[in-house]
Amino acid sequence: MKKKLLILINSDLYVRNYFYNNSFKYLISKFDCHFIGSKKDITDKKKFKSKIKKDKFLGFIDYPEYKILEFEKYIYNNFLINKNKSKTISHIIKDRNSLRLIEKQDNLIRIIYMFPLRLFSYLKKNFIYINLKIFKKNNFNFLVSPELKKIFYKLNPDLVIFPMQDSHLLAYEILKISNKKTLALIDNWDNLSSRGTHIIKPKYISVWGKQTKNHAIKYQNFQKKNIFLNGTPRFEKYFLIRNKKIKKKFKFKYILFLESFGNHNNEKILKTLDKLIDESLLLKNHKIIYRPHPWQIRNLTKINIKKYSHVLIDPQIAKNYLKDDNSTKFQPDINYYPSLIKNADLVITGPTSMVIESTIFFKKTLLLGFNDQECFYHDELTNYVHLEKLETLKNIIVSKNLNYLKDDIYKLLNKKINKKNVDKKREFYLFNSRIGYSKNLKLIVDKILHD
Repeated sequence: MKKKLLILINSDLYVRNYFYNNSFKYLISKFDCHFIGSKKDITDKKKFKSKIKKDKFLGFIDYPEYKILEFEKYIYNNFLINKNKSKTISHIIKDRNSLRLIEKQDNLIRIIYMFPLRLFSYLKKNFIYINLKIFKKNNFNFLVSPELKKIFYKLNPDLVIFPMQDSHLLAYEILKISNKKTLALIDNWDNLSSRGTHIIKPKYISVWGKQTKNHAIKYQNFQKKNIFLNGTPRFEKYFLIRNKKIKKKFKFKYILFLESFGNHNNEKILKTLDKLIDESLLLKNHKIIYRPHPWQIRNLTKINIKKYSHVLIDPQIAKNYLKDDNSTKFQPDINYYPSLIKNADLVITGPTSMVIESTIFFKKTLLLGFNDQECFYHDELTNYVHLEKLETLKNIIVSKNLNYLKDDIYKLLNKKINKKNVDKKREFYLFNSRIGYSKNLKLIVDKILHD
């Protein structure tokens, strides 16, 4: 009889990264796989269900809003309690709890109007933090969903699997009631170093690479033998097509400028690049394709593209960016990325996973590390542990000063890339299974079930 697996999906992001990439293909072929979805977190339920055989879908679990909010509070408090767990967490908490009385877009009236609200917010956040630091009381005492318990005990799976960034209520409740083996698929690069340590966590995890394996041990207290390297399914296709000719999205030469999640003050940089193209023979006829982060929370003011002669907003993002839609319901098609990255003459990026994506394609990459009051790139490079030693990747130059941006670009354009060396260094950050993510996931599950 086939072993029974229960797979939880609790985000549109995971539908895109795992289902549309057929990441569970080999699991489905060998095991008796069943699926549960989170009702509030999956937007296109019909499309999601169409990817699963009717008798293998066990339903959507719905939670009342008050319970979700209370759980989010529990997760955030857990994050605060773990302030000293990593340098990344300490930095994020310091940033969130800092006093900001003036924002970039404020006029005098708004400054006066917002002053008491911002001061109250600052005092409230710091009171919560100090209270948690002293008493360390953080409880979540709600009963597990009766519907979920009924499904789980009826199925009685041999293994529970779920993609994971931070703890989610659906996964948390399964972990709370399960005495079965559990496997989390770490979805993003920084998740193990920028999240608090949870009291209830899966026994096994698969991670991006050796770096994140180290983070799992150091910051999340996982046992070394319970950690598996398997990269991420969303980049798998990149390795298959990176040496092939990919149809261009644009008819002109371009520099790709990628925004990171925590940064939005890029006007100075765009102005410098726009002027450089006017003055440089080397970059004549180039454009700047500016790609804002799709879920940027700090884009309070939009860039007026009409001010620039050579800057275009990436068409895939433009509509959502211009109408202030930063919801994760918008999931960019990852099949768009390979052409965008591979056909760029140069990539300029803030500290983001796009650094790794560019490296897969061996692209010459300028990593922004400005120490500027309006840009936070330097702070991120200095304080986010997953970004450490990126300069060892030989396709990357870190630009530390806007005044030297032109020189850094010329230096990078003249740089020779040793692909074997870049691949070898990249493996530390991102493992590439030669047999593919899905097949390797099956081997991991085989090993866990026989453990």
